[in-house]
This record gives sequence, structure tokens and C-alpha cells, in this order.
Amino acid sequence: MRLRMVFVAMAVLSGWGVVGAEIRLESCFGDHMVIQRDMPARVSGWADQGAEVTVEFAGQKKEAKASGSNGWWRVTLDPMPANAVPQTMIVRAKLLNSDSCLLTSSITNVLVGDVWVCSGQSNMRMTVMKGPWCGYGGALNASNEVAAADHHGIRLYQNFNATNWNVCTPESAKTFSATGYFFARELHKQLKVPIGMAEGSMGGTEAESWAPREALFDAAEISVADKTFNELKPLADEDRKTMGAWKRDYDAAKKEGKPLPRQPAAKLSREDGTRYGDAARIHYAGNNYSGFIARYTPMAIKGAIWYQGESNRPRADQYAGLMTKLIAFWRKDWGMDFPFLIMQLVNFGQGPGKLQTAFAELRQAQQQVADTVPNCGMAVGIDIGEPQAIHPGNKQEVGRRLALVALKKVYGQDVVASGPVLKSAKFDAGKVVLSFDPGGKSQKLVLRNSQTNGFELAGADGRYVSASAVVEGNEIMLTAPGIGQSQSVRYAWYDDPPVSLFNSDGLPAAPFRRIKGGQ
Repeated sequence: MRLRMVFVAMAVLSGWGVVGAEIRLESCFGDHMVIQRDMPARVSGWADQGAEVTVEFAGQKKEAKASGSNGWWRVTLDPMPANAVPQTMIVRAKLLNSDSCLLTSSITNVLVGDVWVCSGQSNMRMTVMKGPWCGYGGALNASNEVAAADHHGIRLYQNFNATNWNVCTPESAKTFSATGYFFARELHKQLKVPIGMAEGSMGGTEAESWAPREALFDAAEISVADKTFNELKPLADEDRKTMGAWKRDYDAAKKEGKPLPRQPAAKLSREDGTRYGDAARIHYAGNNYSGFIARYTPMAIKGAIWYQGESNRPRADQYAGLMTKLIAFWRKDWGMDFPFLIMQLVNFGQGPGKLQTAFAELRQAQQQVADTVPNCGMAVGIDIGEPQAIHPGNKQEVGRRLALVALKKVYGQDVVASGPVLKSAKFDAGKVVLSFDPGGKSQKLVLRNSQTNGFELAGADGRYVSASAVVEGNEIMLTAPGIGQSQSVRYAWYDDPPVSLFNSDGLPAAPFRRIKGGQ
């Protein structure tokens, strides 16, 4: 933000000292920003204690008083329609006990539209182009995408970037979240209103880091975790130092062809290592929320998109509860019940032969959040990942599918936003009949591969076997030899599963599992 400060003062004549006088806006308000349309829009900052603050924007004039020990102030602008014409916001503060000393700040090139927050771990952080800013960045066709990223009506904010809000240009887009950029591009194209994207993401992070620990855990859990953490941290630090030295010696010896040093024994037992990891997760919870997301809470937003979960997959059974609490806290801290849209983890791994299901369990937890938390939605990408790449390049489709969910769920547009959704499962002797909503009245079920289709049935022994699938309207009939009375059905239930079920628009069904008489 370029902050312009002008002293319109007659300090000498008035006898009022202006040393240290200031007016500041919170960091999320700055040049090139987007103000949220169609709802009360907050603007806040700091001034000298007791100063009378006036904010002028789009024909409105709002007043507040800087209060408290730090002189914080806030005004709320009346709802405004979208406006792609750049405007200037003027903020003035009349200092206490002074009729002649004013401080004036302005932010320019401000648009009115929709503001979205994009957050998560590395697949959200992955940038449009690869570079020193992100070594694993680089969307498909990155060079051409960057060259075409010239959109005056899209504004991008990274709060780890000193320049804060930027007009979307090739230079600003190349270092921005690819998922966030392509989401914004699709919304801007379809809605024809300014779109602001505020990014807060970090690779390798767990969900626990994105909300304060008091929001995720009760006092007893925190107390036990802190005690365990403080007890075991010295041993963990010693192990880290010892293992680091051994690894350096090992690599040097290997390079020089010398005898390899033996790995030293760890001070922490395997059990204590697990206890320490669990305790540290709670002890350090919230770091990324305070470092990234909290800075955005002063401004009104339209919603948030979220791409995270890879780091939580060993604890998928906890994920739905964690995310439910995280979403509730974000909304409480913002003071807004905004939409929260989730990108389900895409396919990744060695294939069904390896029987890897950690991603499948985490996807189920994401589905649970989308189905049970009000005002949530989910985009499915089980067909657009890369088995050998944890950071697949097709972020264009990730952004587009999230935008489709937003257009339908948030903006009420008549678009096809999801693939087939399982409505019911009927378990009969020798077969299972699945009933689907194909994604809209205009849609039909499409089975692209009838041989390796991803459907499996299990009998009383719980052992899943591949099933044959036949489409009949909005139903699919499954059969499998030797099963008898089926007790469970699942689809696409591996890290990198066979995928066959789509609708007419090419959107895939989400992985699912259904047990007879339950979920």
C-alpha cells in the first residue's frame, strides 16, 4: 500500500505539537484493492487517541473516533453495487484539541466487487509460474497463461508480499496462487464484476495451523499437550541435532566412497516420538492463522476457497471435526457467515494395486464437511491429478470447478457445478442398485470405462472385489461374482483410483462408500 500522509496544520500558531501524529489503515486496505459489494463494508485503522476520523468513498462520508490506548477506529460503509471505475478513498483525522491540524491519507485505484480469500497448503500455494518464489510452481502452459494474465478488474493480494494489493498483470500473476488466479479469472469472466483474491497459504501445513488452538481444542487437551511438549522437546531437539550431524557425515562419506557411519540411536522412543508430534501439533496450532488469515478479517469478503488436506491424511478420522471448528472460528472472527468452498484432494499415488487408501479416507472427511456444515460446498478433482506428482499442473480446471460451485451455490446461477451425486443404495441378493442425481435435469450418467470402472462390492467378510456396472437412466446396477448378499459398496476408493463415472458435462462423481443399513 502506498500511504500518502499530508499534514494540513498550523502547528506553530496553534501551539499543538504534531510529533508522532499519524493515521494508518490496516494492511488489508490499500491502493488497487477491491471493496466488497452489496454488503456493509468495514474500513479500519489507527490514529492518535481521541482523533475524529472521517472516511470518504463513493459519495459516502462516514465518521468515527479513534479510541482505546492504541487509537483504533472503524467505520462501516453502506452497501454499494459493483463498480469497475477506479475510485479514491480519502481518510482524514482531526487531532484532539485542534481545529487546524489534520492528517490525510488516501488509497487510490479502488474498485467495488467481490473479495475471496484463498488458503491451504502447497496445492493452493503452487504459483502460476515456477520460480524462486515457488520451486514447485508452474501450471500447465504456464508461459502463455502468464503472458495473457492482464486483467484490470482482477486484483491480487499476498500478505507475504510487501507490495500487498496489485492489479492482475503478468508480473503479479506469475507469483500468485494458480488455483486462486484461475478461480478469479473464471468468476470475472462470468460475473463481469471486479474480483479481489487475498491469498494466505503455506506448503506442508496441517489444518491445525490455520485456526487458533483455543478454537480447535479444549482446555484439558491444551494443558496435557503443553506439558508433554515441554517434557519431550529437549530430547526431540537433541535427536534433531544428532540426526542432522549424522546425515551430513553420511552424505559426505558416501560421496567420498568412505565407510558409512552408523545411524545413532534416538533419545525419543517411537512411542514418545508420536506423543511429541501430537503435542507439538496442538502447541503450535494457529501460527498460520495469525500470520496470514487474521490480517484479512478487518475487511468484508464474499467467501473463501480452501485446498488442503494432504498433511492431515494420516489422521483423516479427525479432519471433519477439525475443519468444522476451523470454519466456525473463521466466520466468528470475521463476523460473517460467508461461503466456504473446499477442493477435494485429487488423485495421487501408485494405483489400486498398492491398496493405498489414506487419500480416500481424507476425501470422505472433506465430503462430510461439505455435506454437514451450512453454506459449504466442494469441487471434485478425482480425475485431474497426476499419479506421480503431488502438485499436478492442471490448476486451470481446479479453479474452474471451484468457480462452478461458487456460481451455482453462492451466486445462484443455473450452471452444472457437480458430477453425479449418490442419493441411495439398494442392497439386494446378488446385486446393488445405486441411484444418482446426475448433476442437473439436463445431465445423464456416463460410464467411460465399463471394465476398470472403480466400483467394488464386499460381502459379509468385508473383502472388496471389483464389480460390473450397468447404467440404466439415473441408476447403476452392480454385480460381482461370489459376493452373495452385498454388505458394502465403494467407488474410487484409493489414492489414485480408476475413475469412470461422469455426467454429460464431463464432471466426475466424487469417491464414496456406502454400507448396508448405514453410511
